[in-house]
Amino acid sequence: MGVTNKASVTRTRRVARVLLGLVATAIAAAGPPSAPAHGPAHRAARPAPAKPGSAAPAQAAHSAQPDLTGPEAAMARDPALRRCRDLLGPLSPSESPPGPVSVEATGPEECRFRNIRLGLGSFVGYRMDTLLVRGIPFERPQGPLAPVHARVEARGITLAIRDQPAKLAWMSRQQQVPFDLVLDATYDPAATTLVLDEFSMDGALLGHVGLRARLENVQLLTTRAGAVPEMQAPPGLRSLHLELDSRTFLSSYVLPLIMNLLPDEDPDAAFQAGRAKGIAAINVLLPASGASTDTTAAVVQLVSDFPHPKHPTVLDIEANTPITPDAVLAAVGDPGRLPALLRALAVTATYAGTLR
Repeated sequence: MGVTNKASVTRTRRVARVLLGLVATAIAAAGPPSAPAHGPAHRAARPAPAKPGSAAPAQAAHSAQPDLTGPEAAMARDPALRRCRDLLGPLSPSESPPGPVSVEATGPEECRFRNIRLGLGSFVGYRMDTLLVRGIPFERPQGPLAPVHARVEARGITLAIRDQPAKLAWMSRQQQVPFDLVLDATYDPAATTLVLDEFSMDGALLGHVGLRARLENVQLLTTRAGAVPEMQAPPGLRSLHLELDSRTFLSSYVLPLIMNLLPDEDPDAAFQAGRAKGIAAINVLLPASGASTDTTAAVVQLVSDFPHPKHPTVLDIEANTPITPDAVLAAVGDPGRLPALLRALAVTATYAGTLR
């Protein structure tokens, strides 16, 4: 193997943490909408530490450590454990009943965490049965920066409430309906492209939400000299594919965002009026952008049924040039710019079939 480039290791870890940050954001957005009650503090017992003088574990490609919160000496004896622990950075797991936290280095570019809790504060978090991070090049030979492909799989995600009595904690676990999250992405630092090959959430209650996208002019890494290259254009969206096959996603996670725009008095009237205006605008803007009659009808019907869709939705967007956040914000602030923005997009949509 070539000489390890420490700067490259730092950069690839930074990409990994960006991907994990996306996972954390998605988990927070897609988690259960409410939390059960809590009571006096209750903590699961940690595994007993190794006895003084016991032999250090042998160095191997596959290593395991049952307690992530153990002494630093344990990580010093096991570089693979330290490498995986460091990968999580600010997302470091904390104690999470009912079982012990564990981490495994299952390969040179793969870490598997079990029974971890992702804290979103001192009280609420999310627990995952397993979190697999694959394809992170911790060590890379000297040479040009190569594309980084990473896959993150979070399985068995449920709401985690701290400081609950044992009986209430057990009951809340029985009431949870877990969901899974998968993120598969490739970042090419030379082409400055970020391709989201898969971003999906699946669960018995959640149904299925899937997203694929391609972003251009994305700068996540620095040059070998440590400077951020000057970008010729701001980052933007080139293509997007959305699959929504869920009875609860819109009502649980999109509707609450809209509620912030509604008045306290008679919100239903304001909601109905806003939806009618939205449908009228769609009937004008989508045909003007070149969208087909079928696409316009599909989007209108979805908005009419919001927040309780009756059919799965598939939406595809292709942009002639990358659509930047500034362009979207400008169109939102000045509706007169919206037609020009839509003309730069090719939009197709279907709204048919049976929901899960």
